[in-house]
Amino acid sequence: MERIQKNVEVLATVVAGLRASGKRIVLAVGVFDLLHAGHIRYLIDAAHRGDYLIVGIQDDAAVRRTLGAGRPLFPAAERAEVLAALSCVHYVTFFGETDASALVRKLKPDVVVRGRDTNETTIPERAAAEEVKTQLAIVGDGKIYSSKEVLETFRKRSAAKAARET
Repeated sequence: MERIQKNVEVLATVVAGLRASGKRIVLAVGVFDLLHAGHIRYLIDAAHRGDYLIVGIQDDAAVRRTLGAGRPLFPAAERAEVLAALSCVHYVTFFGETDASALVRKLKPDVVVRGRDTNETTIPERAAAEEVKTQLAIVGDGKIYSSKEVLETFRKRSAAKAARET
């Protein structure tokens, strides 16, 4: 099966088979628009929680609703391609909502992970995870990196450079 799976129904069947064979499935979700060290640490930590790591990425329309105009920087297909190239990631899929609750309900992973910018009470997929008896985990390092902050730094540097050149 392809590592990038657009059809969640097909992926759910694969996940069910893996779980039936005793494998532990971890689901990590996010935008992953500007991949940085914080993302890598998050994904490696997530991968250590099970046998197979599935990454759900927010599709382009959902990113625009969540982060506003000008985002995502890269289309979902390219973000998926980058993530699928990482050795710790087994499958990549997409979700079109502002949170991944529907994806959690469909895939029924053993563990849903979120980064340290959330806590046990603020995980958006909490209710869905409880419904399907999925464990929740906060993983990765502290919120050292932020794609939004990195982009803002680049914009300021670019503006300063342009001002110097005029």
